[in-house]
Amino acid sequence: MRDQTEVTERRRITWGQYDQAAAEANLRRLRRRSCLTLLGVSLAFCCFLSLLTNVAQSYLGQWLAAPPVYPGAVQTDQRIGQLCVPTLAVYCYQTFYETPDTPAQVVAFYENYRDIRFRSSLHFISENKFPFGQQQSARYCRYVLGYRSCAQISVHPLNVGSELYIQEMGGAQKMPEG
Repeated sequence: MRDQTEVTERRRITWGQYDQAAAEANLRRLRRRSCLTLLGVSLAFCCFLSLLTNVAQSYLGQWLAAPPVYPGAVQTDQRIGQLCVPTLAVYCYQTFYETPDTPAQVVAFYENYRDIRFRSSLHFISENKFPFGQQQSARYCRYVLGYRSCAQISVHPLNVGSELYIQEMGGAQKMPEG
């Protein structure tokens, strides 16, 4: 076996001859490997940097905790960062929607809604709170890399139809429960 290996090696390395196809293939392989190595190191550095600045937690948490918009609801107002100033939240959105449907229909939609982010049903409770008075509310949180992202859906009746108030906040390790 040793003799056969030496013969193969001698054929492969023939001094004075240049095999251009083999050299180009070797160069392509080395370039591909160095490109993938550089890409992997860059990706690891970006992930490390985003972990230091809460970017990954806020974007992933925002996607995971964002409730779906009720079908046919019209957005009437959106406020960014006003309510969550005293907390450590990285992002905070308040969005208001109006729909011609009754609060019971809206609550039924959210309680029966399922997708990859919402495997368990939302449970609404009836409460009387500022600023809307009597309303149906559901709260839930998702944890992403140790950081909380939470949302609250409140539905209250209007003269015709109902109004939805959705508050999303997250990206902080210590956030208030309510």
